[in-house]
Amino acid sequence: MKIFRSIVFSTMLLFCSSFAGAEDAAMIIRFNKEVVGYEKPLEKVVDAALDAKPDVFFDIVAIVPQTDSARDNRAYKAQSVAYSNDVVDVLRRTGIAPDKIRITFQDSELVDSGEVHIFVR
Repeated sequence: MKIFRSIVFSTMLLFCSSFAGAEDAAMIIRFNKEVVGYEKPLEKVVDAALDAKPDVFFDIVAIVPQTDSARDNRAYKAQSVAYSNDVVDVLRRTGIAPDKIRITFQDSELVDSGEVHIFVR
């Protein structure tokens, strides 16, 4: 059984490969466009994860861009909360229980737009 790793840029699924290490994100969603089509690829990741391990746990890590501006940083944080909540909504629609999902936030000066990393445990 395979779990798929996906990276989504804008509306394009760039690649899928087998998910090996627990430290590797199963999917990375970059919110660098107004419309990012990640729902279907995420559903596929969830289905594959459930096939491999029915009691799977999902860690959602929202990457929050950081700048020198406190005002911009607050706006990025608010966006990241919204993005991660949207991702959790997709997980919930696919049948994942709330106690199988954990959300954390990580600040980063290395990204220009919000990202959500999904880890399968």
